[in-house]
Amino acid sequence: MEKDGLTPKAVNLRVLFPLLEAAVLEDDEQMAERWASLLSSAADSNNKSGQEASFVEILRQLAPTHAFLLDVFYEQIERQKLPPEKWSEHGVVVSYLKGYLEKEVPEFDVAVDNLLRLHLIEHPLVKLGVANGVDVRCRVVSSNILCATSLGHAFVSACGRGRTPRDMRYFVPGDSISNVFWTQGGAVRLQER
Repeated sequence: MEKDGLTPKAVNLRVLFPLLEAAVLEDDEQMAERWASLLSSAADSNNKSGQEASFVEILRQLAPTHAFLLDVFYEQIERQKLPPEKWSEHGVVVSYLKGYLEKEVPEFDVAVDNLLRLHLIEHPLVKLGVANGVDVRCRVVSSNILCATSLGHAFVSACGRGRTPRDMRYFVPGDSISNVFWTQGGAVRLQER
């Protein structure tokens, strides 16, 4: 915070004590940096979100490989400059991500399931049509696409503040950001068999 010229504020005790309790037990250097970043975020006087209490619980539930996968995933979203309004339908193709991270995240499917459970990533939400003047949408879990969420983005931002950048960056191909349904705001038509 000092390096960024920020004045810290007092951290709410319901955030501070659980955060410190979890952080002191951390033996992974990258995870320890995430805890320090989360503390920095909670102490930022410009931060008005107050989400750190929930972020403490989320970070407790992440293995280092899961947190690493989440960082790489959101790097791809940022690299492609995908705006938040497109997050629900456009995302990263799972097979590309899995292929690039198979050594770093050996239990890739378990990591993805955990990130989905925590709502840090999501399956695409596609428009089926309009009913009573309201868009009818459904999640497509068999799409081979993972999408960003507002919660995931806020969490990665809070846990990334001031962290040391990794030596290695992962760049999945440009065509890995996809909308497999190509709805482009239209409707997906389902046919009965």
